[in-house]
Amino acid sequence: MQNQKSDKIVEIFNELKDKRLIVSERIIESSTTITSFKSSTLKSDNKIFYNPMMIKLDDYSIRFCLLHEEGHFVNTQYGFYCFPLCILIGCIPFIVTCFVIHSNPVHQFFSIIIVPLVFFLSWKIFPRYDELKSDEFASRLLKKYYNQKTPSKILERALEFIYQDGISFSDSHPSPKNRITNINKRVDEKNNPLKRVQS
Repeated sequence: MQNQKSDKIVEIFNELKDKRLIVSERIIESSTTITSFKSSTLKSDNKIFYNPMMIKLDDYSIRFCLLHEEGHFVNTQYGFYCFPLCILIGCIPFIVTCFVIHSNPVHQFFSIIIVPLVFFLSWKIFPRYDELKSDEFASRLLKKYYNQKTPSKILERALEFIYQDGISFSDSHPSPKNRITNINKRVDEKNNPLKRVQS
């Protein structure tokens, strides 16, 4: 049975399912082991997790967060697929240099550097790209179905709460500033100037 305090999150989750913005098969589950919201690592698990403390968020921030997690299910997750691929590619020079060519130590040294470098880049770039795309997914749905013209402000409110008191995400997430700026540029409705009347 869901905790009474968490009913608002469950209600909003069901509302989004009723609007078909979250697929009907999706399941929601509370968890104190996560800091905010999280989609299951394996898509077959079909679950979105949330920390009961997130009840303190306003309704639109909760909608944004739930739709963001839905975006991880709907969008291709390049971090999930590219991470092992990049590690494999990064290991190829090391394997070839050490076991096939038997080149000099300088070549071996540089081939060894490639592995952690590719590891670092794949960890930084691809998961962050996935997060930005999930932000855009949530923002566009809020704009279309809830008439929210500036979803970046909703994201900003959510992140201000989530990052308070030392709560933070892993380094695989973009900075709050980058996430907010991305939505402001890509999704927010801009004030279009009047077109100049041609004489």
